[in-house]
Amino acid sequence: MPNDCWNNLTITGTQKEIDEFFATEFCDVPAWVFTIQRRGVEGIQLRVWSDDGRPHYEWLENLLVQYPSFWIKNLWHEEGGRAGVWIGSRADGVRQFEWEDLCLEEKAHRFRASV
Repeated sequence: MPNDCWNNLTITGTQKEIDEFFATEFCDVPAWVFTIQRRGVEGIQLRVWSDDGRPHYEWLENLLVQYPSFWIKNLWHEEGGRAGVWIGSRADGVRQFEWEDLCLEEKAHRFRASV
């Protein structure tokens, strides 16, 4: 069974496309699935949950088609320790990199308070 995955998205684009994105992409999504960390006129930073242990790459790639001005950075990590970054735009294409990071248990152990 896959682990939960948290995605930290940074999206920049035109004001019109940022407004449209936010109005359409999250209108039917429960509030606990995402958190707006910062929103500006031409950018938004979100924390988004995924239940399948990986980012929704197909959704991210479709966003680049639907919103041509977008530049997207998705920094993600899942409970079991896998992590990565996905960066994409129409102008530069998509790049991604994955690595083994600390799992939840190791983070808790390594960053425990000293006695």
